[in-house]
Amino acid sequence: MDFSILDEIIELSKSFQKPFQKQQIVEKIEQEYKLAKDRKLYFNDDLAIRFSTAKTGYSNTFLGFQKILDHDDKPLIACIIRRDSLEFLLANSTLINCISHSSKNLTDDNIRGSANLTNIIREFSGLQNEPSNFSKLFKMHLEIPQNDNIDRIVEATQNIRGRVAKFRPNENQLMKIYNIPQFFKDLEEKQVFIDFQKELLKKVESLKNKILATSRIDNVNIRGNKIEQLVTEGRNEHELGDIFKMLVGGEKIIIDIKSKLLNLSSAPKAYNIDKLLNGLAKGKTYFGYLIIGVDDQVNEVKVRLVSFIDKLLIENTRIQHHWSGQNSRGTAQLNDNIKEVFNENFRSKIDLDQAKDFLKKLIEL
Repeated sequence: MDFSILDEIIELSKSFQKPFQKQQIVEKIEQEYKLAKDRKLYFNDDLAIRFSTAKTGYSNTFLGFQKILDHDDKPLIACIIRRDSLEFLLANSTLINCISHSSKNLTDDNIRGSANLTNIIREFSGLQNEPSNFSKLFKMHLEIPQNDNIDRIVEATQNIRGRVAKFRPNENQLMKIYNIPQFFKDLEEKQVFIDFQKELLKKVESLKNKILATSRIDNVNIRGNKIEQLVTEGRNEHELGDIFKMLVGGEKIIIDIKSKLLNLSSAPKAYNIDKLLNGLAKGKTYFGYLIIGVDDQVNEVKVRLVSFIDKLLIENTRIQHHWSGQNSRGTAQLNDNIKEVFNENFRSKIDLDQAKDFLKKLIEL
């Protein structure tokens, strides 16, 4: 994504006289860059920008939730105009923590309400929300399906009103959760699991040409969804993942498909921690990832099946608290180093002590 226009706007803003006047600034930028207007939003093919005035703080309304989603495929910028300063924030859906608590009846299929300036996240995945990081932040945003952001924002907004309680496991459930690492190790050694894994890897291999063709789609959300649909044949079996299998012994296997272009950096959303713990607390539940790496430069597709408590994945999982409501443990996010699973020397490993410590950390959030 070309951020040169935004760089020019920021440079142009330095020529404005203080005290800053919103109308003069908006008119100058609108004319200079031939921006179209959609009510309070100005945009072109490269970016969308909303100008807001504020005396102090960030209490003002930013933009309607639906409007944010409508312009989510390009950098959405909040320009905050004060008497003696201008501030720019990236405000795409990934950078919105929730919608105003006054948004009544907000659901996944009933988008309504507005985000305030206070709802724009100021730090994401270790990066400050400032112009120097906009390019990296926007690339991360593109890797997250919009529906995931909608689900998260709706849940976080409902949590503000106390509709969703944090999952609090009882003693029996805690025992089942802490037994998960040994259960995972034992299951991965069973022939029925090995056969299931081979079946998945073989299926991805048979879809190589279709996956390579799909990888040329520019929109990362559409690309990821299309690859998932190829593997699942259009089915989505479980809210925690894309593939669900029940074994004869009562073991449940839940697999989430993650695809990535190996020549691009990404930090995909992993799982809602409360939902995951709730699922694990039922016992005999395996959760892992079918990670599909696409190198379209050499026409190669790589694939690995890895559990969420694999040593490498634990070391490359970050907890995003700002993505959650007050009654939630948060959301896990994977960083770009997960592509190391495709190294020839990689061997899946579950360290029992490390895995138990990780699960304890999630429970205590």
